[in-house]
Amino acid sequence: MSVLTKNKGNCNGIGQVYKILLEKINTYGFCICCYFNEELHQLIMVYYNKNVTFSFDNPNMVIINNNINEYFDLA
Repeated sequence: MSVLTKNKGNCNGIGQVYKILLEKINTYGFCICCYFNEELHQLIMVYYNKNVTFSFDNPNMVIINNNINEYFDLA
């Protein structure tokens, strides 16, 4: 995982690290591939145990645009 060893990576690597971090806090994520701005992209569907809901998170765009509110469902 180049994200951890070299501090850089693509949406796949960043998404995988995000998924691992979620699992460390007993929150589960599923990697979903989709088209985003006409390019293949990976999002994370996050399952919240407390209220049995799902959300789609985009950790890559948070890093690029430095805006957590636009790319994470914080409800």
